[in-house]
Amino acid sequence: MSRVKIPATIALLVQATLLSACGQSSSSDVAESRGAGLDRCTLLTDEEVSAAIGAHHGGSSGSLERPGLWGAEGCRWTSVTSREIAGYGNWSDAIEVAVFAKARESWHRDQAEGDPVEGLGDGARYNETNGELWFNCGADRFCAIKAHTASADGREELARRLAAIVRGRMQSRS
Repeated sequence: MSRVKIPATIALLVQATLLSACGQSSSSDVAESRGAGLDRCTLLTDEEVSAAIGAHHGGSSGSLERPGLWGAEGCRWTSVTSREIAGYGNWSDAIEVAVFAKARESWHRDQAEGDPVEGLGDGARYNETNGELWFNCGADRFCAIKAHTASADGREELARRLAAIVRGRMQSRS
């Protein structure tokens, strides 16, 4: 390297380092937004999920093979069996739990739609159209359950039952 290029290279490295540090949150904020410290897949047991949708593939936090609705902020269990549903093709029931990162919580609260739900605290809402139940889940966190079942029969009760379990587990963590 020539002498002229060395100072320019150093200057570029210093600028890149300074720019990458600008606007960064604390390390705990960054880790929390990525879901560190909370394994959403431990909020329901295999037995609880099996009671809801039958045999399943186990929980997954947004893999390419089994993408979840809420990515790393959620965990999704998909049933092993699928069935043909007229107009929809093959269908597999699924359950998804989300505990939203504090940095994006207000956005998720704005997305919560549906009718008010009693028994799960202020602001709990259930959307009958898509089987989503939004609720405050303890430890000052906002959560959602999606009961992605082929039949609407019992879907709300299922979402409520699972939400109560998740809420209890989150409250015990605080």
